[in-house]
Amino acid sequence: MNNKIIILGAGITGLAAGYASGMPVYEASDFPGGICSSYYIRPGEKKRCSQTPDDGESYRFEIGGGHWIFGGDERVSMFLENFVPLKKYARKSSVYFNQEKRFIPYPIQNNLRFFEDAVVERATTEMTKRRGKGSVRTMKAWLEKCFGPTLCELFFYPFHELYTAGLYNRIAPQDAYKSPIDLQLVLQGALKDVSPVGYNATFV
Repeated sequence: MNNKIIILGAGITGLAAGYASGMPVYEASDFPGGICSSYYIRPGEKKRCSQTPDDGESYRFEIGGGHWIFGGDERVSMFLENFVPLKKYARKSSVYFNQEKRFIPYPIQNNLRFFEDAVVERATTEMTKRRGKGSVRTMKAWLEKCFGPTLCELFFYPFHELYTAGLYNRIAPQDAYKSPIDLQLVLQGALKDVSPVGYNATFV
């Protein structure tokens, strides 16, 4: 029996698998790239173009919002550089607190020095004490266990209320890698600058 191996989907993973194995890659859409592919639209038109028009008059969009899965992995970046030029950008992000009319660099748990002393004291105490063993069943419970009620009330609850369409008190915990907790960085960040952390500290 002759089993033919094929690869379904010409996203970054499918393209890499096809390149490494020499097996054929099948893609349902007109162009490869998956959520990493871009397209262009001329002002006032709806037709998607795969390349920039000659006159340069177009808007550029990414199907996946610019996310490259595993884009921070050096091995993936080295592989992609065989085919296309890459640029890396350090994340510069912050959270805007409307009532206080100020920006706090993200992730906020590592930038407590921008808050009042009382908030810093409560938040660091809560994060230090609440990181014990024990399972949690919901995203909301996980957030409070990791960050404590002070930071949850200030940011994590309102954000996840919108991010999950109100389901964060019912869905299971997820995506811990996006906002990692390192108590050493939390304490350092209460006094001075610390390096960015998380899955998207660098964009490719």
